[in-house]
This record gives sequence, structure tokens and C-alpha cells, in this order.
Amino acid sequence: MSMFLLIAIVVLMCGAPAGAQSTDSVVARVQDEGITAFEVYEESQRLEDTLRSKLGGKELEEALAALRNHTAVRIVEQELIYAEFQTLGVELPANLVQLRLDRFAKTQANGDRAKFEALVEERGLTMKEFEDKVYRALAIELLVREKVRRNIDIGPAQVKAYYDEHRAEFMRPAEVRLQDIVIKADG
Repeated sequence: MSMFLLIAIVVLMCGAPAGAQSTDSVVARVQDEGITAFEVYEESQRLEDTLRSKLGGKELEEALAALRNHTAVRIVEQELIYAEFQTLGVELPANLVQLRLDRFAKTQANGDRAKFEALVEERGLTMKEFEDKVYRALAIELLVREKVRRNIDIGPAQVKAYYDEHRAEFMRPAEVRLQDIVIKADG
């Protein structure tokens, strides 16, 4: 199934009215991994609360549907990227994951590991589940960065050619800048 067809299915399935309850129904599958309506709801919840405080009526319903659609598409994209990462057979170094965990502990709990673990548990996750989420996010981030960087190769000749073609955009009209320094004679 092509990615675009899969995304279209997700968009159609997640376009439920804003007042509808999120359930654990599967809205999309990426390589046997089910994405549930609850996961979409969970990911979009914070932004949904913001929308509810700013909008109302039909406008709110449309904004919530668009947000859920966007969230579902983003989750599918992340799953597809992670599936690609897995097919490459690459393993992230444990110290890289640990550095990211340490950064989270520092920013969210002032470096206090016990306090950080308590925050993770408050979110309904075990430390292992949180580490797995960090691993997945880091894998996705690194693969995207690698794919983007590999396809971008701009050398000095291309920069000069672009400048020559768009020289008028970089031109500034001639101007005179005049500044005075005034010093009092008495003192």
C-alpha cells in the first residue's frame, strides 16, 4: 500500500466530529503496527485543550478535526520512518540514548534522576517504556537528518551561480551615511 493511500485512509478515519469519544479502534497500520484513535487523541490532547479555550461551535469542530488529521498523518510518517530505520539494521549506541535521557532529566527535573523517574511514572510510563520512546524518537530524528543531509550538496559554484542569477535581489541602492559627534567647547 503506498504511503499516500495510507495517509488518505488515516485522514478519512480520523475525521470524526470533535465531540466524538476517542476509542482504541485502529485507524491505520504501518507494517503490522496498529495506530489507534486513542494514540492520535493522546498526541493531540494538549493542542486540543488550547483550541477549546480559543474557539467554539463549528469553528472548533473543524479545527479539532484538522488537528487530529494532522496528528494522525504525523504519527503514520513517524512509524514509516522508524520502519525504514529498522530495515537498515542499525542500532543506536546506548550512550547516545543515555545522553538524551540525561538532557530530559536536567531540563525537567533539574538533573535529579529520582524526581525525573517520578515524573515519568506520573505520565503513566515505566522508565523502560520512556527509554523506548526516546530511542524511537532519536532513531527517527537521526534517519531524517541523514536522508536530508545526504540529498543536499551545495558547493561554492552553485552558490555563485545562484547569486549571479539573483543579483538584483542582493543589490541595495547607493546611500550616504552621515554621523555627527558634537563636543561642547566648555568642558
